[in-house]
Amino acid sequence: MAMITDRDLLTIEPSIFVDAQGEGTLLTEASDASVTRSSRRLDSASSDFISDGITKSSVVVVTYPTSDNQVLEITSVSSSTTLVVSRIRAQPSDPAIKPQDGNTLPFRIITFQRAIEQAQAWVLGALGMVDTGQVDDLDETDITNPEDVKRMIATLTIARVFAAAAAGAPTDAGLAAQSALYSTRVKETAHQTRVLIDLDGDGLPEATRRIDVLALLRD
Repeated sequence: MAMITDRDLLTIEPSIFVDAQGEGTLLTEASDASVTRSSRRLDSASSDFISDGITKSSVVVVTYPTSDNQVLEITSVSSSTTLVVSRIRAQPSDPAIKPQDGNTLPFRIITFQRAIEQAQAWVLGALGMVDTGQVDDLDETDITNPEDVKRMIATLTIARVFAAAAAGAPTDAGLAAQSALYSTRVKETAHQTRVLIDLDGDGLPEATRRIDVLALLRD
């Protein structure tokens, strides 16, 4: 099971949902969004959010005619045509932040779930957590400091997405800069991250492991 969601990427680097959207999977898009600031609702009569697999912690990019794209987190799916949204918060437990009002707005919902799952597999593999089919295999549930590992997975996901986007647009200096920045951040985060692991199922860590940076960056 994935340890992080698109929301975790959003809190670190919102621009990934705009500048590197081509590396994600488009879940839905339309041009009839009505955003109500007071209730934080985004309504789209032409959409079917439930069938499209939109969930809490998905991310929606709304285009306003007088401003840049506004990247919002989805805090709940009220119905097949209604989302409840918020501007970016530091933590999911923080109070919701009301979005800007607007009518007949284009929007799109993109997920980087595939990239997240690939990054998580690399991180767990670098920690020696490989699924061999044995009952004593270790997995993400055996990590006792999961927030540190989640940050590593999110940083690696962003780095890989920007690297792919930059490779596809070699003349885009902005993407190249983001790719280089997050490549450095992956190394820094890996160096800083000590992973505590429960080896015997008692809820307490018996081992400390570090992430193999070379394995993480290898294609």
